[in-house]
Amino acid sequence: MVYVAFPFQIDLPGEDVEQPSVARLRIDNVDRRIVQAIRGLPTAPLADIEVVLASQPETVEVGFYDLTLRAADYDALYVEGTLTFEQIFTEPLSVEMTPARFPGMF
Repeated sequence: MVYVAFPFQIDLPGEDVEQPSVARLRIDNVDRRIVQAIRGLPTAPLADIEVVLASQPETVEVGFYDLTLRAADYDALYVEGTLTFEQIFTEPLSVEMTPARFPGMF
C-alpha cells in the first residue's frame, strides 16, 4: 500500500490505567472536502494507528487498533478529533445462569 504524505500531528494514547485511553489527531485543513467528508459520515468512523520507522516501513513498531472518532472540530486551519477505544469492560454483562450453561452451579 502506498501512502501519500500529509501534514498531521498525533498524540498517542497514554498508558495510565486510571485514565481513559484516547488519542488526539490534528490535520491541516487544506481542502474543503475534508470537512465535507466528516459532516457526511453516517456513523462514527473506526481508525487504526500504526507507528513505523522510515527505515523499516514494513515493520509496525506499535499499533492502536479499532479506535472510534468520538469528537471532531474544525476551523479554517485545522481539523481535530478525539479517537477512543470502545469501553468494552464497562458494558454490563447479562448471562442467564442455567443448568445447561453452568452445570457446576446446580
